[in-house]
Amino acid sequence: MLNHYFSDFLEVLCPERQAAIRFREMNPTLPAQPAEEIELAILKTFFPRAKFDSEVVSFRPFLEFYRKEIEALDFGVVPSGRVAIIQSNDDIIYLVGVLHTNQDSTRLEIRQLLNGHGCRFASISDHGVNLAIDLSLRLWLMVNVRSPESKSPTSTYSIEWDDLTTLRNFIAKQFPRRKMDLEPKHSRLSHMFTVSFMVKVCGLKVEFTSRLEHHLRLVRRHKTLLVYPFKSCLTGHQGR
Repeated sequence: MLNHYFSDFLEVLCPERQAAIRFREMNPTLPAQPAEEIELAILKTFFPRAKFDSEVVSFRPFLEFYRKEIEALDFGVVPSGRVAIIQSNDDIIYLVGVLHTNQDSTRLEIRQLLNGHGCRFASISDHGVNLAIDLSLRLWLMVNVRSPESKSPTSTYSIEWDDLTTLRNFIAKQFPRRKMDLEPKHSRLSHMFTVSFMVKVCGLKVEFTSRLEHHLRLVRRHKTLLVYPFKSCLTGHQGR
């Protein structure tokens, strides 16, 4: 009786969370904590230039981020509930593989590769595929890509990928290059540009962010400097 009352109470206050829980019950194949062999497959797909013979430990913080992102889907971070197209970690690996291979394609072209006739997700709507693409980019590149319909009222600043821009150009736009060509001696940061200096002398607070586009962003109102700490992910994308 009490459990039934509590369930009704949650349904009234948190319908999105209830919807997510029901989806989890119907689709239990997406564990927040992947098995070790799946973790390795994720890393090799996300960071194909990295070597994982002895470096998996350095990617543990990333795997923790991955776990939290998957867990967040169960608590209504995406207003419409879970991203129904993604029912396993293998789906995420597949989506990131398609995105990685087609970086010079637009979102429209990539979507057609995913839900066109005879494709893996042929029965999924454009809206569903867009949500899945957004999630895959958030996991793979750690940039907060969200379509307008998937934004939560409490979500932080996010960016939207339109249908007509290639993935490569969309990501490049988030990290513009400087317009002036400076000599090496003028382009180096001052030796005083350290965390210690920023905290002790400038009076700033330092907070870690899992969003690459927020790296070194100064939140003036709170005197907070955001720092992206996942160095292994950057070197993994670049290779050695």
